[in-house]
Amino acid sequence: MAESTLERIQVAVAALHAGDRPAARAHLLALWHELADDAAARCVLAHYLADAHDDPREVVRWDERALEAADGLTDDDLRRLHPALSLREFYPSLHLNLGEARRVAGDLAGARASAEQALGAARDLPEDGYGQFIRAGVRRLASRLGLAE
Repeated sequence: MAESTLERIQVAVAALHAGDRPAARAHLLALWHELADDAAARCVLAHYLADAHDDPREVVRWDERALEAADGLTDDDLRRLHPALSLREFYPSLHLNLGEARRVAGDLAGARASAEQALGAARDLPEDGYGQFIRAGVRRLASRLGLAE
């Protein structure tokens, strides 16, 4: 049985979570080029490629790519990767990551804009573990930036 696209991405993400950032980055970049016609896969790949970089400018660049890719997707596009994925649940994380990356890179105005978007998008998250996790991250970012919830 052939591996699904998401399973192939998960192999690279496992290397990232195991601490092998160079190997994860190389694998994710290879998939990025291979899956150039799969917008949903490229959105997820960009999301993880941001985590595979040390340079704050590269992190911002990949987080921006992930968000740009998401803007062209539908839930059906994401569900082709995995039936549980939805834009409603993905956007808060994308905005949170971009906001934090911009904060670290010193773009506080951009970070605030992303945090505001994350705050708005997080309201649509379900009351489950994932929703609580993302909302907590959004609250931390908003607090770091002096924003009210």
